[in-house]
Amino acid sequence: MKKKKIEKEEKRQSKIWLFIKKLLAVFISGFIVVMFFLEEPGLKAFAPVLLGLYIVWVFLFWIKQYKKQTRKFLIVLILLYGLPSMVLSYRAERFTKYTKEDHKDELNAFLSDVTYANREKCFEHYEDEMLGMKNNVALSGAEISQNYFNKIDGMKIYRDKEKQNLVTEKDGKEIFSTQEKVGEIIADSEQAFFINLDQGKQIDRLDLTTKKTAAVLKERTEQFAVLGDDLIVLTSKGDLYRLHWKEGKKEKLADHIQGFFVGKKLFVQNSTQILSISYDGKEKVLLEEQAYLRGYKNGKIYFISLDSKKEQNVLYERDLNEEDGESKKSEVKVQEIY
Repeated sequence: MKKKKIEKEEKRQSKIWLFIKKLLAVFISGFIVVMFFLEEPGLKAFAPVLLGLYIVWVFLFWIKQYKKQTRKFLIVLILLYGLPSMVLSYRAERFTKYTKEDHKDELNAFLSDVTYANREKCFEHYEDEMLGMKNNVALSGAEISQNYFNKIDGMKIYRDKEKQNLVTEKDGKEIFSTQEKVGEIIADSEQAFFINLDQGKQIDRLDLTTKKTAAVLKERTEQFAVLGDDLIVLTSKGDLYRLHWKEGKKEKLADHIQGFFVGKKLFVQNSTQILSISYDGKEKVLLEEQAYLRGYKNGKIYFISLDSKKEQNVLYERDLNEEDGESKKSEVKVQEIY
């Protein structure tokens, strides 16, 4: 009898210990899953499938009684999330080796692919390969951007200082110029997009091969950025759109916007607030209150504080890659951001 009681107690303790181990495994696995999604935003697009597999795996693990099941559970879990993350990282690294000569379509479509959309390195590589000038330089209003000087494939595309019209030249010779005065200009190897000041500030597209121009958005526009096959447009009404110009379709991302910059997300001025907005407009995060956005570069936003408790007319910066996210005085000047 005593022996049976001992065996029964041992089984009970074994079950309790197994329950604790499984509970710890599920807790640790949940933490791992959350960290994978935080560290690899590209996985969010596959969240329904990955989370479904995780729930099934947790259920199977919980009903199993084998002693070595915990180790197997965690190993499979790491593989389940680690392999997709490694694949995305590999594809992103490969993307940074693409050139427009061989991979123009892939480069133009980069923002539509979750592998690249949240990676600063991929964003910068796209701009270096495809655009005549960086979007944020054009959007900054800085002195260096006033003539919107684009240089791509040996061609110069810019706004003439005196006439304020668009001029294209190659080998020092003028090839084409518009009659209308223009505002912002951003070009790639095939076309130049520009704000036509003489046509109600609509956005026009100049085909660099045929030299023909056509309107892509007739709404009055203040700023725009070129991102692959799309434009991010800020209208004079303060509406921020993602424009699929080839299809003539647009998606509204936000309203009451006064200015913006582009990067792994959109960084916008909304009244006296600075927010980050995902490229589909679904995720909005408040970054700073009582601040005036002056620039974005390398994962940092630059702004002037409107808070009376802080120094006025002093440039502050905030590194969005740091967890504490605290702002501090910047050592760079506004013109040096770009």
